[in-house]
Amino acid sequence: LGESLASIRKFDTPVAQATTSSLEALKAFCLGKRQRARGAEGDSVSFLKRAIELDPNFAMGYAVLGNNYVNLGEYTLAAENIKKAYDLRDRVSEWEKFYISSHYQMAVTGDLQSAKQICRLWSQTYPRDPTPVTNLGYIAGLLGQVEPGVASARQALDLASNNALNYSNLAAGYVAAGRLDEAQVILDQARSRQLDSPLLHG
Repeated sequence: LGESLASIRKFDTPVAQATTSSLEALKAFCLGKRQRARGAEGDSVSFLKRAIELDPNFAMGYAVLGNNYVNLGEYTLAAENIKKAYDLRDRVSEWEKFYISSHYQMAVTGDLQSAKQICRLWSQTYPRDPTPVTNLGYIAGLLGQVEPGVASARQALDLASNNALNYSNLAAGYVAAGRLDEAQVILDQARSRQLDSPLLHG
């Protein structure tokens, strides 16, 4: 799938340790992630809650649920779930540690500089992965760094053009930069792909 053999050898972790030993929890998690990619954050929550009910030690279940809550503006629930994931991070793969640690720094401690450092290392380790690039754009926006935020959002969209979040992030970056016509083009592209999200409407 594009990951180098050296990276696989270095970071390979059995599924039971990396994610969950429960196939049903993994199925619920995957359905939640699919809904999230479509922009249906609210629908995603019920699947992710089901995943952590089935496996209360499912670190990534808590992490992604917490991140959904961030996008829904439920910051207390976001922090609770991401902290739970962080407490369980010894059970996860290297990729998941990057995900959990970066979101912990963003949503729980508020240490954006540490989150930025983690995301940079994550992006260097997994250069074809849009997630750390998306996070770098989000962090840049929080820090008021409009043009770096737009550049990261554009890169994330190039890496994953099927994810509603990447369209909303780039459109928001263009709005912040006063580039309204470009923002409209991105929103039209998301609509043409039948992607929808409260973030896109915002």
